Amino acid sequence: MNNYTVVIADDEPLVLIGLQDMIDWKSQGFEIIGNARNGSLLENEIKTKKPDLVITDIKMPVKTGIEVLESLKAENPDASHPLFIFLTSFEEFQLIKKAMSLEAVDYLVKLELDEKQLEDALSRARERLDRINGNRKENSVNELQYLQERCFMRLLFSLDAEDIDPGDVGLELDAAAFTVCYITLGNIASDKANAMSLYQSACRLIKETVSRYLNCYLIQLDLGHAAIILPFNENQKAGYRSYISSASKVTLESLENYFSLKASAAIGPLVEDIRMLGDSFFKAKALSNAVKENECLTFFDHIQNRSLEIPEIKLDSQLLTKAFGELNAQLLEECMEKTIKEMKERSISRVNAMDTASTILYMATNLVPDAQTCLEEIFPPSENVFSFRQLYQAGSTEEVIAWLKRFSKGFSAIFAERKQDYRMQTVQKIQNYIKENVGRKLSLGEVASIFGYSQNYLSALFSRYASMSFVDYVNSAKIEKAKTMLADPNALVYEVATSLGFDSPFYFSKVFKKVTGISPTQYQNSLNHR
Repeated sequence: MNNYTVVIADDEPLVLIGLQDMIDWKSQGFEIIGNARNGSLLENEIKTKKPDLVITDIKMPVKTGIEVLESLKAENPDASHPLFIFLTSFEEFQLIKKAMSLEAVDYLVKLELDEKQLEDALSRARERLDRINGNRKENSVNELQYLQERCFMRLLFSLDAEDIDPGDVGLELDAAAFTVCYITLGNIASDKANAMSLYQSACRLIKETVSRYLNCYLIQLDLGHAAIILPFNENQKAGYRSYISSASKVTLESLENYFSLKASAAIGPLVEDIRMLGDSFFKAKALSNAVKENECLTFFDHIQNRSLEIPEIKLDSQLLTKAFGELNAQLLEECMEKTIKEMKERSISRVNAMDTASTILYMATNLVPDAQTCLEEIFPPSENVFSFRQLYQAGSTEEVIAWLKRFSKGFSAIFAERKQDYRMQTVQKIQNYIKENVGRKLSLGEVASIFGYSQNYLSALFSRYASMSFVDYVNSAKIEKAKTMLADPNALVYEVATSLGFDSPFYFSKVFKKVTGISPTQYQNSLNHR
C-alpha cells in the first residue's frame, strides 16, 4: 500500500487530537505530517509541506476550509493540489454543497464521526490518489466496473437474463429477495454548465447514504434518473419497506439540503430471483410516471386504485443491445424505424412515447462508449435546455418521435465514423480481461456472455482484430504466464498447469510446446542451465 501524506486542520484542539488518535493512519496508507488551527496556517502548511490530502473543518477562523480550497484552485487552476475531506456540522448544508461542487472527496459530520466513517473516507481518497499517481491498474478496475454495469443493465432490461451469472464479473448477489428503487432528480438540468458534475455528485451522495442502511448497487441512467438495486437477506425481507423508508428519507432530504434537488423514489415489487430484476425495474419506472407531485416515496405494493400507464411498445431489446454494443449503424436505423412506425400506427400517448424513448436513451448511455459526449454532439444546448434533456420538454407523441429520429440519425453517423476503432478497443478490453483471469478456464461462450456479445460475433472480432483466434489468444496468454512461473526452479509442471486452468498436465504440455516449440520441462531446464 502506498503511503500518502495528510495535513489536518480544525480550530478545536480536541478535534485535532481526536482525529490523530482515532485510527491507525499508517495501516490506512496515510501519514499525518502537519496540523493547523486556522485557514491561514493551513495554507502555509499546504505550501511548505505539499500534502496529498487535507482534512479540514469547513468553517475556521481567518479563512474557511472552503476558501482555502478556492484559493488553491484560483492560483493554479491547471496544477495539482491536495485532495480535501471536509469536517462539518449538521446545519452547514450550503457549505457542503459548495464543497462537493469543488470536487471534495467527502464530507464528515463531526458529531457522528467514528472509525469506520473516517476509514471509508480515507479509502475513497486513496483510490482517487492512486488514480492520479498511476499506482494501481486503473484499466483493470475500470474494466471490471464496465462489465458489472453491463451485467446490471442486462438484468434491468431482461436481456438474456436466464443466462447471466453475476459471479462471472465479481458480483456477490446471493440474497433472498431484490427490488429496484427508481430515483427521479426533477430539476437537475437547471444549471446547464454544471449538470453532469451535479449528477455525478448526487449519485455519489445517494449511494453513500443508502449504503449506510443497506447493501446497494447504483446504476446511472440519464441526467434525471438513477436505479438502485437493493438485495435483502432472509431476516430483512419481511421488513424491507421499513429499511427502504429510513434510507430514502435521509437520502432525499440530503439531496435537497446539499444540492437543492427535488427528488422522488419509486420502489418496484420484491422479486426472489435476480434474473427477475427487470420486472421490478419495469414496474418502478411505470410507478414513477403515476406518482403525485407531493409524493417523494412510493411503493408499488402499496398503490391502490391508481392506474399505471404501462408502455404499449415492446422494444426489441436484443437487437438494440447488439446495435449499441457493436456500434452497428444499419441495425440501429432498422430498430428505430420499426419502433417509430409502431408508435405512429398505435397512436400511443405522450407518456408511453416518453417511456419508450427513455428506455432507448438508458440503453445508449450505458452501452455506448463516451455516450454523454455523443449526446451533447447530437443535441447541443437549445432554448436553455441541456443536451438530450430536450426529450423531457416534448409536449406530444409527435415531438418525442422527432427526438427519436434525431437520436437515430446522430448515433448512426457517429457509429459509421467510429466502428473500426471501437472494434479494436473492444478486442483490447477482452484481451485485458483474459490476462486478468488467466488462472481460470475461459471459454468463448462465457466471455461472450460477460461482454454481452454472441459467440459468433466475438470469434469473428478476434480473428480480424487480434490476428489470431480467441482460443489461440487465451492459450498464448496462459503460456506467457506459465513462463514466468516456470522461472522458479522449484515450480512443478503439474502445479503450474492446474493453477492456469488446464484440464491436465498432458494438455498443458501439448499447448506449451505448440506455442513455444519446446516442452515445459525443457523450457525450465534451459533457464536453470543459463
